[in-house]
Amino acid sequence: MSRARLLLGRIEEYAIKIRDADRSLALAVALVKGANALSLADCFVVALAQRLGASIVTGDPEFHQVEQLVAIEWLPRKGTSHSS
Repeated sequence: MSRARLLLGRIEEYAIKIRDADRSLALAVALVKGANALSLADCFVVALAQRLGASIVTGDPEFHQVEQLVAIEWLPRKGTSHSS
């Protein structure tokens, strides 16, 4: 089984929803990107979380810069038992 098929199976296993990037979302992503030093993919995460009223679950410290924009649930860093 190819790695791609394995990953697609995981998406179905966890009921992850794929969302289309419409014009409105793309513009929201551009606003996030213009104001923050995040990757484009991370900007999509922020903009979609804003749209859905969802929290971002991450351990990536780069998301500290957008804590004022969206709720973030921090995963513990490796070697610690506390969240950031």
